[in-house]
Order: sequence, then C-alpha cells, then structure tokens
Amino acid sequence: MSFPNKFQLTAITEQNLIQQNLAQLIYTIGKFENLSTSLTDTICILNNEPAPDATPTDITTIISLHHAFQYAIAQKSPLIYPDIFVLNQSINNSHPSSGQLRTDDVTVALTNDVWLPPLSDPQNTPQELINILTSSATATEKALSTSRVGNSLWMVTNGPPSLPPTPS
Repeated sequence: MSFPNKFQLTAITEQNLIQQNLAQLIYTIGKFENLSTSLTDTICILNNEPAPDATPTDITTIISLHHAFQYAIAQKSPLIYPDIFVLNQSINNSHPSSGQLRTDDVTVALTNDVWLPPLSDPQNTPQELINILTSSATATEKALSTSRVGNSLWMVTNGPPSLPPTPS
C-alpha cells in the first residue's frame, strides 16, 4: 500500500514547526523517559525558570532532550542509523550503557497504561532501519516503517547490553 506525503515541508518550515512545538514534543517524549513533570514544568525548565515539582533528574533529562532536538535540527542531511545512537547518548548524558540496543525488557508508563516494547533483533534491526532510511519511499512511508521498527529499537538507559556492529 502506498502512502503519499500529504504535506511537503521545506527544511526551514520543518525547523520552525519543531521550534514552535518543542516544549510539547519534549514533554511527550519525556513520558518515554519516565518523567513525572507536567507540561508547565517542562516549559519552565526550558525557559530556565523554577519548576518546584521537578526533580534534578527530570531537569537534566529535559535539558538533554532539548539538546538532542537541537542536534537533530542542526543536521543538514537526513539522520542516519548511527545518529540514533548519538542522540540516545546525548539524552542519557553519555551513560556508559547508552547508545546501545537493549537486550532486556523495559516497561514504559504512559498515562495509566504500561507498555512493554518488544526486543529488537540485534542481527536484523540495524540493517532493516538502514534500508528504511535510505529507501526511495515517501517520508510518510518511512515514518510508518521506522515507527514499526522503532518499537523494538528502544535504546538502553542502564544495564550492560552490547551494541551490534554497525553495518557498513
């Protein structure tokens, strides 16, 4: 099935859209990092204002997510497979186990539901993601395919899993 792009954004328009919605994006992604902050707390932290309900860890994670978005926005070419690991290391402040495919289950609390993403196949996932990112598919098709693969491509935030070799 083909999924044509409904919108064509220029790089500048895309950057503006991200910047305008940055606090909401960071807040939403923060839920995958188990942040307990509110959207208001997130906005305060991004504006360097006090957020009394935020823990130091929450503040550090929000700032790291902000840096990761700034890194992604600054890229002049589309993100590629190794960039995902760089972003994960940035978000997790270069924790020794960050930037690696996870080999253990994690539980992500989203609202009142708990989601247990499937484990990735360390032999096939890297090549599958590279194939998606370098294909001639529309951006919409790539996003849908990446989301499917991404559900199993969760990076580790702690623990000792090993990184599979990056395909050349």
